Amino acid sequence: GFSIHALLLVLASRSGLSSFRRGYTSYYTLRFLVWWSFNWLNRYVSATLFYPFHGTIAFHAWLRAMGSVIGRDCFVAPQAGGYAEFDGMKIGNGAVVLTANIHGHFVDHGHLQFAPVFVGARSR
Repeated sequence: GFSIHALLLVLASRSGLSSFRRGYTSYYTLRFLVWWSFNWLNRYVSATLFYPFHGTIAFHAWLRAMGSVIGRDCFVAPQAGGYAEFDGMKIGNGAVVLTANIHGHFVDHGHLQFAPVFVGARSR
């Protein structure tokens, strides 16, 4: 079951269904509901299937398959399961990301807003 959920997430990401776009959306629009569904499924898969793979190349492959740009020699831990908007996430070479919640979204004035997230090279 978990691998089917992971495959569905990759297919949704690659098809552009869940593609990251700068800007904002109101609550309960189609874009909001697609984002919410994708985010919920991602948290489910990250907390179950990929938890044992924290810091390994398998987790990096997962992030890259979902559209993230991950540099060389990075350590990225999925413990928090707080990764969202994968195709808006860029992590530089040699960075170490521990139990982070990396989100490209925030709520402001009643709208869900999206922006890219950058973690610089050799960041700790």
